[in-house]
Amino acid sequence: MSSASPARLLTAIRSRRYWRGVGKVCDVALTVVNDSPSWNARAGYAAARAGNVELALAHYEAAIFVTEADTPALWWHRVGRLYAQRGDTELALDAQRMACLGDPGNIPWWRQLERAAVTADVPAVYAEANEALIRLGEGSPSRYRKLASALERIGRWSHAQQLLIGYLHGHGSDIDAWRQLGELCLNLRRYGGSFDVDTSTFVPDELGKYDHAAIAVEAFTTALAARPGRAGLRMKLADALTAAGRHAEALERYESAVATVESASGRWALSAKHIWQFRLEAAYARGDEHRVADPLLHCVISEALGESVVGAPGVFGARFVFDGLTIEGFVVDPDVESVDILLGGAVLRRVNVLREGAGLGKFLFKLRRQTVAMLPREATISVTGNGKALSQRIGGATIELTIPHGDARLPGVLAGGGTVDKKGVISPSFDETIARQERYLRIYREVSTFFEQTLGRPLFLVYGTLLGYVREGDFIEGDDDFDCGYLADASDPEGVKADARAVITALIKAGFTVSFNRLGRLFRVQLEREDTDAFHLDVHPIWFEGPDLLMHNTTSFPSDLSRFQPVEFGKLRGERVAVPADAEHWLESAYGPDWRTPDPGFIYYREDVDPVVERKLTAALMTAAEAREFEAEIKAETDGVVSAGRLVSIGSNDLYPLGEYLA
Repeated sequence: MSSASPARLLTAIRSRRYWRGVGKVCDVALTVVNDSPSWNARAGYAAARAGNVELALAHYEAAIFVTEADTPALWWHRVGRLYAQRGDTELALDAQRMACLGDPGNIPWWRQLERAAVTADVPAVYAEANEALIRLGEGSPSRYRKLASALERIGRWSHAQQLLIGYLHGHGSDIDAWRQLGELCLNLRRYGGSFDVDTSTFVPDELGKYDHAAIAVEAFTTALAARPGRAGLRMKLADALTAAGRHAEALERYESAVATVESASGRWALSAKHIWQFRLEAAYARGDEHRVADPLLHCVISEALGESVVGAPGVFGARFVFDGLTIEGFVVDPDVESVDILLGGAVLRRVNVLREGAGLGKFLFKLRRQTVAMLPREATISVTGNGKALSQRIGGATIELTIPHGDARLPGVLAGGGTVDKKGVISPSFDETIARQERYLRIYREVSTFFEQTLGRPLFLVYGTLLGYVREGDFIEGDDDFDCGYLADASDPEGVKADARAVITALIKAGFTVSFNRLGRLFRVQLEREDTDAFHLDVHPIWFEGPDLLMHNTTSFPSDLSRFQPVEFGKLRGERVAVPADAEHWLESAYGPDWRTPDPGFIYYREDVDPVVERKLTAALMTAAEAREFEAEIKAETDGVVSAGRLVSIGSNDLYPLGEYLA
């Protein structure tokens, strides 16, 4: 300790004693002038300086109760700081906002409001603070981009667009802002309007008022000129050119982007390849050149104007993608926690709405290819939230689909009590589900035996499989996958990846077939060498970094080895299964305190994950270059071994001809 520290400590003690004395004087005054706002404020200030937050708040709140709308801005500012000290982030935000509205020229206070909005994750107030700071001369490039992002999060898309256009008139070299403008304009082109935050409704643009596609083309052209090596920007420009009706130019960009992904080394290439190949073939199909056999390329989506939806709580759209039909949108009404997707007026699926902080809610549901083929040749899709219709791009309530290869079986399945599951396929019958689950258990028996006897590691249940075992004593009703995990012999992403590769190599040599998905996530195991079907185990390496557990897809929570080992053994449908030592700890940490209550609207949203956790988990994914290298290693080690399984990198293979790699 430095020689000055005792002096500072004595000064602090004397200061607090002094302010306690001042507080006593204020208390005496308050006995004379009962409920005086000014004396209560003085007493609050004294208590705060003496370190008594609760007493300070009590005095300030008493003062504000009397003054109400005439409360001085300084009092609100001090109350905001006290709430922040106490950890009441929302109250701190509200109080600081009142201070700023009372003294709108106070730059430090607006900065404090900006920080409070970040802490409370309230993008509307964050946007308000940044707009004020820009008006007061605090308009740095990053502030404009952050303000535009905040406006996007609350649905003020048109406002964000105009802000970026105005900013770029004077800062045309800001490439990140050009890219942000391009993506925003594509969103506006797709959904055709913005949200009125005050009324919690969607407001379509006036038809023809803005040429969002043309602005997007300019934005991505500018960004690509500065960063010509970015394949993602080429694909975005191609999408913008398509939206603008410039199909020949779009086709050229699609060709260039797809050629780049073939030789790319990053992990992004594994997830992009099939998406981009589909868009390329869709571009050819728009020019009446069908180079591949793909029924989705003959399907058509159109918005029906009909009667405009007034006061819609959200907006939705649909698009065909490489593996089916995506129905997605946004909801501004905070009371809408789920939406119903309707096929011809009948409920197809209820989907939960994902909200990040106080921003817009979003939802996404995908009908897989095999389900799209069961639609009628002419079908309508609509979406409701709390019984209110959401709007599509031009203001109507429905989207019309033309499915030339549709066999119209789906409406009959739904009318007969059938359902579409969270993965967008028809839920199997009870007997089919039982048979599938029994098959999963047979695979687990063989794989877990190999793990225990050859690798010396137990393979225990996780995720929905563990949830069903503990909560139901069986599989979750209708569950059609099987999740299990093992403790990795490493404590960092690169080590986990290397350990997983060693495990995979041993499995393949023993005759199992192993695959990893388009994200590069390790890994899936199946018994049959030639089939890449739905009958595989999802196997998750689990590791610890400091006090935190990590596992794919997006799980991280405080834990330790004692919660997992020694594993416990039990019976699932008569089969011996391993579970973590403290299974309930795992379930509550992964699913929250309500894990015992089924959630029929559950949909997995990858966006709902902490960015720091996501970076750690992403580092344990395979890159495209690593996938090619690993495939070469496996081929060399198993060449000529008839009994060996195989390694399948789904994202490394071509989409066409359509076949096994749509898993």
